[in-house]
Amino acid sequence: MGKPVSVDLNILIETPNWSVLTSLLRIPRGKVCTYGELGKFFKMNPRAIGRIMGMNPFPLIIPCHRVIRSDMSLGGYSYGVDLKRKILEREGVKINRTNKVDISSLYRFTEAEV
Repeated sequence: MGKPVSVDLNILIETPNWSVLTSLLRIPRGKVCTYGELGKFFKMNPRAIGRIMGMNPFPLIIPCHRVIRSDMSLGGYSYGVDLKRKILEREGVKINRTNKVDISSLYRFTEAEV
């Protein structure tokens, strides 16, 4: 398993969706969050959260692969669901044969975090 890296993203131009994307940096390796959970904190529709994930300019740095559907299925990924599964498994997320994530891997944001 690789080591976490630190990247200074302050050099990037802020966008209206930047706070949503940078919140993903708080999700620890081995954990996932749902589109719905993020939507609650940002007062956005889960589909809007999904669109923001799809526009992530740095998908391997900003871990949008750690965001899944509310039914615990993987959802989409810009590099394909197979790679999303492999990355999550390498990070320690338990995924069953039907591409559903084990509930023990669910991460919930607190009000102070977002």
